[in-house]
Amino acid sequence: MIPDVEQPPAIQSVMDIRVATRQHGTSLFRGRLTTPADQALRQLESELGENVVPLIQQDEELGTAIVLMNKPTEQAALERKTRPWLHWLLFGVTFLTTTWAGALHQGVNLLEQPSAFAIGLPYSIGLLLILGVHELGHYFTARHHGLRVTPPFFIPVPFALGTFGALNLMPIGQLDGGHMARAMFGRRVGETISSVAMWSLFLLAIFVWPGLLFFALFIYFVAGRGTPPLNDITPISPGRRWVGYATFLVLALILIPLPHKFWHAADIYCPYM
Repeated sequence: MIPDVEQPPAIQSVMDIRVATRQHGTSLFRGRLTTPADQALRQLESELGENVVPLIQQDEELGTAIVLMNKPTEQAALERKTRPWLHWLLFGVTFLTTTWAGALHQGVNLLEQPSAFAIGLPYSIGLLLILGVHELGHYFTARHHGLRVTPPFFIPVPFALGTFGALNLMPIGQLDGGHMARAMFGRRVGETISSVAMWSLFLLAIFVWPGLLFFALFIYFVAGRGTPPLNDITPISPGRRWVGYATFLVLALILIPLPHKFWHAADIYCPYM
């Protein structure tokens, strides 16, 4: 427990503190905010200085929790130099694996017919353009808000889609859809949606398409839990909420099952059916 005399005045000025604890270098203050959350966050960031990161989170019992975390002292670990060669190398390998996957979708195995390389290019170029624009959107938005981020890493895999970079709109954990669900509906509802989506993915893998099992396991172990925002109290604007609804509508349209006859009529070969 943190005695009243040791509680930072900055916290006392924005919260009616009921419980204050410290553990492993992290301080937790629980109670009711006396100022709006966005204003409180700005005030805390201004008064606490650059060596402390404040987070304002929901507290189901007392209303609000303010978490104070010390910034790492090893700034070098946070400011490692970008290695452009590594990003370009991963991009090049991903180009090859997605081209291989694209050819396989057309019924051509490039290991047996390497001269048919061009048949996988429309899939590869289209997919990498989509992923590139998507990830660069994250990159430039983060830089605009002053975050230290690297350029995107393209992750190649020698099977399925040819890359890990396509399961983001799924509303699970740290995937984009998971962040959207939490921002739109709050932590509690967002975590419920995430759990339902995660188990639905496992059920689809078991009863519909076994190929989903690998991606379900990958998401479960790598992206299962989201990182909390600095301000988890202030709701997003109506405009951003409607953008979220529209994006989830896109996800629903993508997931609509189509009969095999449709693919055959469109002369599209899919190795997963």
